[in-house]
Amino acid sequence: MGRRGKYITPAELLALYESGEDFIMLDTRNSYESEVGRFRDAVTPKIDSFREFPEALEELKDKKDRKIVTYCTGGIRCEKATAYMIGSGFKDVYQLKDGIINFCQQYPDTVWEGKCFVFDDRLVSDVEAEGEVISRCVLCGESSDRYQNCRYPDCDDLVILCLRCSEENDGCCSHECLGDYREHIQRKTRERQGYKSRTG
Repeated sequence: MGRRGKYITPAELLALYESGEDFIMLDTRNSYESEVGRFRDAVTPKIDSFREFPEALEELKDKKDRKIVTYCTGGIRCEKATAYMIGSGFKDVYQLKDGIINFCQQYPDTVWEGKCFVFDDRLVSDVEAEGEVISRCVLCGESSDRYQNCRYPDCDDLVILCLRCSEENDGCCSHECLGDYREHIQRKTRERQGYKSRTG
């Protein structure tokens, strides 16, 4: 893969925050991950997939001489991100060694804000004792960290939807999806009924 960012340990990162030194904290994860939790003052690119990272990096092209510390959940995406950044002319690039979860285990309740998106059935994990909720329901705007996929199959977006809105909107992420979902169900029901009447 060639060159990659220099490792920065959790202790060094915390010291960097406490020093007041000017640096950019860059989240290399997807938007739906940074929405529920991120490092204090982090830059969080609006991406849905790591493939979009190079394009999102254009926002920082005039900051190639600044110190930039990247982070991700476990450290793997940072390897790719920092290699790409160095190849694109960024000069002072670091990556958090072993990622968010390792940092929060060593230094809980310091510079991490919110919770951590995880790729298992939980989707959101309390990585710290305080574990405050910093994200909001897409429908009502209330504080929530409850992720689910929109129930309308043609949408299927992974969104933050509080339990009340999920129940009121039949698991759909918007009123448009709810209308489309209900039409979808009616169409399927008619198709099944038509099939039964033809074969009966």
